[in-house]
Amino acid sequence: MPKSKKPAVVESSHPPAHFFEKQLAGEEPPALETMKRLYEASVKLFGFAPWEHFFDRQLVLLEDPVSKETCHCLILGALGEVFALQAYIGSESYRMHRRMQAGEPLVPQDFFSAMTGAGVEFVMPSELTKPDKELLQALGNPVKRGARVPVFRAFRPGCQPWYVTGPEAITLMACVEATTAMFLEYLKHPDTSYWSEPDFYPFMVPSNAEKRGYEIKKVNVPVPPAPVPVPGVLDEARVKRLREKDYVLKGAFEADHFHSSIIMAEKNARPAFAHIALVSAATSGFAFPPEIGDSSRSPGDVLASAVLNAIETVKFLPAELRVKSSEAKTLLEPLASQLGITLRVVKLLPAIESLKHHLLAYMGR
Repeated sequence: MPKSKKPAVVESSHPPAHFFEKQLAGEEPPALETMKRLYEASVKLFGFAPWEHFFDRQLVLLEDPVSKETCHCLILGALGEVFALQAYIGSESYRMHRRMQAGEPLVPQDFFSAMTGAGVEFVMPSELTKPDKELLQALGNPVKRGARVPVFRAFRPGCQPWYVTGPEAITLMACVEATTAMFLEYLKHPDTSYWSEPDFYPFMVPSNAEKRGYEIKKVNVPVPPAPVPVPGVLDEARVKRLREKDYVLKGAFEADHFHSSIIMAEKNARPAFAHIALVSAATSGFAFPPEIGDSSRSPGDVLASAVLNAIETVKFLPAELRVKSSEAKTLLEPLASQLGITLRVVKLLPAIESLKHHLLAYMGR
C-alpha cells in the first residue's frame, strides 16, 4: 500500500477567518477550519496517487451533506496530464458525465452549461492565482518549485470553474474523504465488482462520524432522461403591444441558441459563458442583432427575447418560425402560440449557420 505523505504545514500566525471573500461577494466564503480540513484531506489523497489504480469510469458515490443530492466522484490522472478529483452533483451532471463517456461530440461549453459540482486539482505553482496563493500561505503550505499543490474550484451551470463557497467546500471535503476511504478499501481488498456491471457503483454511507467510517453499498444508477426544456417567462406587456399592432403575417424566420466560449465577467466576479440566441430571415438571410445573456438568464428567456427583437425591427410577424431541435420548439411554443406563429422543426437552418459562422469568426472564437 502506498504511504500518504503528510503535508508539512506551518500555519500562518494570523490567518484570515475566511477566504475568497472578494471573489464570492454576496455568498458565504469558506471558513479557515473548513479549508484546513479540506486541504489536509486533499494532500492525503494526492499522496496515495489513486490515479495509478482508479480510472475515470470508476465513480464513487455519496450523499451531499449540504444539498442531499448524490455526488458522483471520479479520479483523473491515469493519462498523466490532469491530476484531480471531480465531484458531479445531481442527475443532470451525472447525465453529462455519461454523455462524455459515451464519446458524444461535445465542446467545453456544453460541459459547463450543465455541470454542478466541485473539485480539487493538483497543479504546478505557476498555475496558482493570487487568492490560491493566499490560501496556501495561510495554511502553511511550503509551495516548492516543481511540486504540485491543490486548488479548489466549484462548477455551476453556465459558468467557468470558480472559487468554492463555504457550503461547496463542505461538499468537496465529504467527497475527498469518502473517495479516499473507498480507495484504501480497494487497496486492502481489490474488488472491481462494484463497477463490473453498467451503471453500478459503490455508494459510501457514513457509519461513524468520529472515525469517519463508511458502509459501502453497491447501487444501480441508470442514465436519467434529458430534462424537459422550460420556456422562459414571457414579457406579457411586450407581447400584448405586438398583438395590438395587428402586424401582417408573412415570410419565415430561423432561430437557434447556443452556449459560446465567450466569457462575461466583471472584476472578481464569477465568469459566465455567454448564451447567444440568433434570428435570421430565412429567404434573404438578413441577420438580426444577436441576444446575449449570461447564466442568470434561462435559454428560453434569451431565445424568446431574440425573436421579439426581430419582430420589433421588421414590424411584421413571421408566418413561420423554423428551429432545429425539439428543445428550441418547446422553448418558443408559448410565444408562438400567443402571436399566432407556426413553429416548425427542420433539419437545417442555412441562414443561422452562416450567421453563427461569421459571428464567431468576428469574435475570434
